[in-house]
Amino acid sequence: GGTVTIEVNATDTTGVAAIGWYVQSVTTGTQVFYGTTGCAQNQSMPLTSGSTTAGVWTQTCTVPDFANTDTYRVYVQAVDVLSNSTMSNTLAGTFSVS
Repeated sequence: GGTVTIEVNATDTTGVAAIGWYVQSVTTGTQVFYGTTGCAQNQSMPLTSGSTTAGVWTQTCTVPDFANTDTYRVYVQAVDVLSNSTMSNTLAGTFSVS
């Protein structure tokens, strides 16, 4: 399979503690690739530039060879150091496997 890079720009005056993410099939509406090596979701993305108050978090996901032909949605959730969070279904983008 190929790779998909997810990049999130986030700011928070108290500091972002984590950026979680997951992938959902448009066809079935279910979460996919959970626990797949290189695409293990529901973990925090690493901070790749900036700071926790204004930074970029990036995750590269290796799409498994068994992925069905489909369009997939990527959802993210930011949590700050005070445990405030965005909605868990914030759509970050889509990608397709053909």
